Amino acid sequence: MIPIRSALAFAALCLILPGVLGFISYYGFTPSYTTGVYSRDSFESQYESGIYRFRWLGREFLRLSHDYVKSRFPEPPPVSDRLKILDETASERFYAAYFLEHTFFFILFSISYYILLSVPPFAVAERIKILILLTVQLLISIAQYVVTPYDSPSFFFSVLALVMLTRRNVGGFAVGCLLIAVSTLIRESSSLALAFFLAYHLLSLKGPLSFRIQAMGPLLLRPLLAGVSFVLPYLGLRFYFGWDSATAAVMTCKKIPQIPNLYGLYFGVAMAVLLYSMAENRSQRLFLFLFWLFCLPYIVYVLLFGMLFEIRLFLPLIFLGMVIVFQPQEKRPAPINDPL
Repeated sequence: MIPIRSALAFAALCLILPGVLGFISYYGFTPSYTTGVYSRDSFESQYESGIYRFRWLGREFLRLSHDYVKSRFPEPPPVSDRLKILDETASERFYAAYFLEHTFFFILFSISYYILLSVPPFAVAERIKILILLTVQLLISIAQYVVTPYDSPSFFFSVLALVMLTRRNVGGFAVGCLLIAVSTLIRESSSLALAFFLAYHLLSLKGPLSFRIQAMGPLLLRPLLAGVSFVLPYLGLRFYFGWDSATAAVMTCKKIPQIPNLYGLYFGVAMAVLLYSMAENRSQRLFLFLFWLFCLPYIVYVLLFGMLFEIRLFLPLIFLGMVIVFQPQEKRPAPINDPL
């Protein structure tokens, strides 16, 4: 039976706080960084072109949210002055759709992250779990000055995928692969969940490394299947929408010296230093370094093409890194003996 205190903490942390923080982010502050995407027409003009068109499922989630808001409020309310400044064609209902989509998936992310921190081998004490999740929630809320339709859904599906991928049974792993595929339809950052799993899997193998065919099955089969679950939807989207701007629209590495991007870079470096400092033992540091190693393609991509001032780009590296550095010392990843 779940203790009353734990149930209350779960409700406060995973159900109430995400809604409150989402409302504060969207209605307590004006996200002046993101402009020109607060009506259906202006949204489609941006997100159906360039690299954004490959983030198909997040776009569809926002459309569904907007349809729901319109059904609840058939008469469009007057547009506030703050939205008119951000988008001349802005709609209060469309802005509310952003809030609704973010809050819905923020709650689901909080639940899945709570579960990830509750089951072996990543289970931590209740008070540590609360502090970790609260820190991550605050960071996500701060990062909402960049309004997108795909970050929160991507965070949720990536974490839930890891909950399933790190199970030892074949069924759980298969569901995890399916969730990686779904997450990739939302945003390419699902590759970070794959990087986490690869590092975890490598450390899960027991005994000395062998290159015999019989021994390579457990070593390669699960990573290959997980990799395929990322590659197939990634390539499928590009075959369907076309290869033009298939990676990024503009190389922005020359913009790094600009003051906003320097602060974003400082943020990323500072969080990496803090994560390394919190790793208390060799196994945690090894896990963290392997995770960063497998994340190198994403990190290099962000440095070359990303706007570093958008700290949301670093968030998956942070909340997955926190799972690693708070992993209990006495528990190592469970050995994987079966081929799948």
